[in-house]
Amino acid sequence: MTADTIMLAIPSPLDWRGRDFLLFYVIALIAAGIWCNRRANRALDRFDRRMKEPLVDPFEIAFLAAGAGRVIQLAITRLIHSGLLEWISNGTKAALVATTKPAPGDLHPAEQVLFKKAKAMGAKGILVREVGKTVEPTMRSIEVSLATRGLRPTTEERRGASLGAVLPLLALFAFGVAKVVIGVSREKPVLFLIILLFVTIFVTMIFGAAVKRLTASGEAVLADLRTRNEVERAEVATPDEGGLPLVSNSVALYGPSVLAAIPLFSPIHGHLERMQAKATAKSSSGCSSGCSSGGSDGDGGGGCGSGCGGCGGGGD
Repeated sequence: MTADTIMLAIPSPLDWRGRDFLLFYVIALIAAGIWCNRRANRALDRFDRRMKEPLVDPFEIAFLAAGAGRVIQLAITRLIHSGLLEWISNGTKAALVATTKPAPGDLHPAEQVLFKKAKAMGAKGILVREVGKTVEPTMRSIEVSLATRGLRPTTEERRGASLGAVLPLLALFAFGVAKVVIGVSREKPVLFLIILLFVTIFVTMIFGAAVKRLTASGEAVLADLRTRNEVERAEVATPDEGGLPLVSNSVALYGPSVLAAIPLFSPIHGHLERMQAKATAKSSSGCSSGCSSGGSDGDGGGGCGSGCGGCGGGGD
């Protein structure tokens, strides 16, 4: 018997009986999950350039620490601290109104566009909820700068890294879908396999989201910046005593909560905190809805399965 004859005698997994294929799929799912976990942990290694230039721009520090929402918080904080903007609230709406103080020439682009828009809006100012759309165009240069330094990949790069990390699970999912199609065409029960496919989707989403935002160098730089900032803040009663640089770096690293002890910000630091929470919820809502959708479908499938004695993996 030739090797070709032996190969032809071995049935393809797609032709296995339902119970055998389900066992194979479960084992493959566990193996793929372990593999994807390792790939997710190493997904950002190729973006880590281990550059040693110090990170001093507070807006880059803010983006590194917490993304675009923190940059917006920092821009508002700095402009209010510098006396260029005032926070006006009528109970239901909050706005930022430009003062008559002339703007210095060294404003960050995020500050420039925000101050310019507030000034153009006159006495009514710019609504706080509109600040994000105003400042957003300046984020790309910050993101690219951090990516060039090897501290964090861009959004597109991280998305690609996440996709690469879960490729084994995606391949297994496609294999399972092919088996479902074959099972349906042969009028075989496939419910248990469909449930496993939903489990695969859920696990894939978990490992896709597990890819970190920062490279190892980015995490090290952020930890060092926080250590230095804590030392600096320990030497003063409030960050305000350290001037705008200490206020800026403190907000960039920890958010507006550090402003609570500063009289200028004590009435509004909570509002600034909630801006970050809303931005985070908005950015994660797509993933959350996807997870809940997958879970509900899986539970529904389980309910059907409990009342069906012939639910299998689409085999003969």
